[in-house]
Amino acid sequence: MIRRDFPLVVVAASLFGLLAWEMFWPFPLPVLSEANNAPGAESLLPTMPPPPPNDLFAASDQRPLFTPTRRPAPPPPIAPTITPAPPLPQLRLIGVLSGPNQRLALLKPVNAPAFTAAPDQVVEGWTVSDIAADRVTLRYGDALETLNLHEQKP
Repeated sequence: MIRRDFPLVVVAASLFGLLAWEMFWPFPLPVLSEANNAPGAESLLPTMPPPPPNDLFAASDQRPLFTPTRRPAPPPPIAPTITPAPPLPQLRLIGVLSGPNQRLALLKPVNAPAFTAAPDQVVEGWTVSDIAADRVTLRYGDALETLNLHEQKP
């Protein structure tokens, strides 16, 4: 009794055999004749003209074709170098001196004598930005720190 799939198996085996023959049968490589290696063979090839100088294309650099504005792209912005804020000085606000035209903050470092600081004065890298009656605000770039008068720091 012959199965009904037998013709399908024969076709599949034939196709597999054809595929294997195509992949593994050694095909002869084309042989270059001695005429192609002859000394005058180069004259059979067309001569190529030298490329044009690059300055002929300077207008393409100044007015790029595929940019809507036909202007060169602006140079990338230079990223600002962000320096981290120095550590907040170990200061204690002892008092605030106010006068009619000026305010001074009396600051005491941990192991040094007290000193006065005026607005916009730089103290250990930080700038005194504001002096209020009970606090002093120090600024470094965008960073703000506040020293309060009644806050006890070790």
